[in-house]
Amino acid sequence: MTMLKIAGGIMIAVSCVYLGLRRSMNLKKRCRSLERIQNALSLLETEIAFKGTELKSALLNTGEPLFKEAACRMDGGTVKTAWNGAVKKCAMRLCLTEGDVDALAMLGSRLGMTDTENQVKNIDAVKNMLDIHINAARNDAERFCRLYTGGGVLTGIFIVLMLI
Repeated sequence: MTMLKIAGGIMIAVSCVYLGLRRSMNLKKRCRSLERIQNALSLLETEIAFKGTELKSALLNTGEPLFKEAACRMDGGTVKTAWNGAVKKCAMRLCLTEGDVDALAMLGSRLGMTDTENQVKNIDAVKNMLDIHINAARNDAERFCRLYTGGGVLTGIFIVLMLI
């Protein structure tokens, strides 16, 4: 019976540590994802403004999976539905919050609807919004990463001590 308690305690402790580390890694991944999306928006802006590439090809040329997904979805509908569907599909994998998704969805309603100059302005507006989200994500990561990691460890230890 004692061995069973020890094995259960170890499993609980490892699970709690894993959950804390996973939450911490998600905060860091959100920062990286937003930065990559912002860089891809800069590439998209260049493709549209200076190369005059059509939207679907410009999305594919960015190399970002979110943008590639949107380009693939453009075959079956409007730019807005393709972009919003791609953002929703990739949001969980990229660890995006609801605010991040809303900021990115704003681009979908404006992309491909106007001339080149206005598209560039819309992309700049979204990039500026992403700057705010990136700073918030960095602050969250700075504040909460150690908290989640340490909290996972301490929660695991606490539960194991309660079982003993």
